[in-house]
Amino acid sequence: MKDNEIVLGVTVGEIAAAFAEYKAKYGKQPDPDTALQFPINLQQVGLNELIKNYQFSSYDSQAYNNAFIELVSRGNSHNSSFIYDTLIFTRYQRPFSRYMGRMPESTLQIGPGGSLGCEVLFCMSGVKETFTLDPFPLMTFDIENYMESLKLLFNTIKLFEGINGFNASTLNTPEYQSIEKGVYKVGSGVIRHVHPRMFEDTGFGDESVDYLFSHATLEHVRSPLKCIQETKRVLKKGSITAHCIDLRDHRNFDAPLGFLRESDASWSMLMEEYCKHDASGYMNRWRASEFVSEFEKNGFRILEVTPEMKVSDEMLDSELPNLDLKYKTYKRDDLSVISVFIVAQKI
Repeated sequence: MKDNEIVLGVTVGEIAAAFAEYKAKYGKQPDPDTALQFPINLQQVGLNELIKNYQFSSYDSQAYNNAFIELVSRGNSHNSSFIYDTLIFTRYQRPFSRYMGRMPESTLQIGPGGSLGCEVLFCMSGVKETFTLDPFPLMTFDIENYMESLKLLFNTIKLFEGINGFNASTLNTPEYQSIEKGVYKVGSGVIRHVHPRMFEDTGFGDESVDYLFSHATLEHVRSPLKCIQETKRVLKKGSITAHCIDLRDHRNFDAPLGFLRESDASWSMLMEEYCKHDASGYMNRWRASEFVSEFEKNGFRILEVTPEMKVSDEMLDSELPNLDLKYKTYKRDDLSVISVFIVAQKI
């Protein structure tokens, strides 16, 4: 209803004013049987009568459901949303559970972006120490907001209790606290954000980490080989590392192979200028085969290589004549892969 619409001779604006006046006078909302005084009309109207005569807009379930689906869909792809964090956790929890059969005691994520939500979930799953490392400080993570969002999510999921034998009794948020900037305690686990540190030189001790992973990070490092060697150094023997690598030209995702048109010298100059505005935007142009090869050469056993995105044959055909001579020597299948998921074990 609009403010000037009338219910039993009283406008909605007058009803709101009467509610506010009653709450200010008595410190509480009026009960259903309360008779409210409306000075303008010099009349009393029972709240129950107002409710009976108030015309509520009809509930449109399809519109509501569509809005919810859109919210979840955006959350899936928007870094720093708690939905996105859940997807990252699920993706990187699976390799360790599959190949090691237990949760690691310590994890290290390289380049967490704006959120430590994945680390919260690792702590809740039994990891004792979770580390994140980045050249830049973490600016946006609000653990209070994250835990409240998680609590709401859990309460919603609990509505499915009993369906297909689902038991939601353990879906509860643990006690948590912010110890200092970048350090949080979640249940019995601890999260530490380490910065400024580079992947090429983490500062971690030899064989000090059970599990190292990154998401859309390895394509941005200046020396992928040094990063692979550093991964071997800090991982314990037999431990797992997992990486999703986005191999596209980030300047224009509609032309994902565009940067392969440049020679190494030309690309180096372009990146020098490009990174003046955003140092994290560097792109090394390594292809999937190069990452796999260097992991194998540097003491890893490849457990998974999964191409997650490929360009179409038509796009590849249109790009091949324009590629730098270096990339024209690459196999067609290798050039077509523009996103790859790699899981490797330190031998």
